Parts: sequence; structure tokens; C-alpha cells
Amino acid sequence: MQWQLQEAKNKLGQLVQYAQKEPQIITLQGKETVAVISIKDYQKIYKKKAKLLSIMQNSPWAEIDLHLSRSKDTGRDIEL
Repeated sequence: MQWQLQEAKNKLGQLVQYAQKEPQIITLQGKETVAVISIKDYQKIYKKKAKLLSIMQNSPWAEIDLHLSRSKDTGRDIEL
């Protein structure tokens, strides 16, 4: 459901109740601006991000000092 900002302000309690069931979109000057979601949905999203970050930070390769370089060869000198 979409709410204009002023309507969302006036009916915040109702907005919060609806957000428990599905995301609620708030518009500002006719443009979708923010979404209000339940804490349960927020935690699902946040945990996934935190989990990936944790995996990367705890990886055995996290402390490896990699020096990556790229070949400057563009392959244009190759004759077929």
C-alpha cells in the first residue's frame, strides 16, 4: 500500500499495523521515498548482510595480502 507523507503522519498507528503484514510505501511529492517494514522482515534482511560480512571477515583468506594486476595486452596485435 502507498501512503502520502502527510497521510502517513496522520495515521501512523494504522501504518505500523499494516506494515506488520506487508511493506508500506511512503511517497513524497508523488515519488516513492521510503518503505516501512516489520521488524521481522528487517531482521531477515539485516541478518543476511551481517552474515555475509561475518563470513568474509572470518575467512582464512581475510588476512592474505593480495597484489592483483591486470595485463595491459588488449589482444589487438594478434593475427588470425
